[in-house]
Amino acid sequence: TQRIDWHKSARAERVMIRENEWEAANTLWFHAGASAGMTYHSHLSKTTKRERAQLLCLALGELSLRGHERVGALGSPYLPSHSRGGLQRIAEWWQADGQPDTLPVPARVSKNAAVVLISDFLDPLETTQRWLAELAERPFGTLMLIVLVVGFVGYAAWRVARAINGEGGEEPSA
Repeated sequence: TQRIDWHKSARAERVMIRENEWEAANTLWFHAGASAGMTYHSHLSKTTKRERAQLLCLALGELSLRGHERVGALGSPYLPSHSRGGLQRIAEWWQADGQPDTLPVPARVSKNAAVVLISDFLDPLETTQRWLAELAERPFGTLMLIVLVVGFVGYAAWRVARAINGEGGEEPSA
């Protein structure tokens, strides 16, 4: 009798059973590249690629919070949060250079989470390959956004393709 929808049953000629779906919030984990290449900025702007990547992460995090999702940062000492305060802590952690220059190991990421990677992926090729292989073995989804400088688009695309395919070899000359 607890599952009977009495209001709808009163209007209808038959008994209506209430069906509830269980909704679980997803968790999005963000990583803004922290390699030396991410400190590059154009002579036209003082904003580095790393700062742009962090801003993209924060913007995606804000949109995720509006969708009632949890957000966290890989390598962060903070747990994922449903609040803007959690996003603020991530931003402050990034501003204080809390993010290590090494690629983080996603130890606390649950199987129903998603990881968003925003970087130029120009770390040493073997390091990037190992990291992407480790991420591929995990049961969560991964989205990669690549921050590039226009002059290096072909080179960076070659590097990422090699890392994803697990291929080594000589790098093309600039």
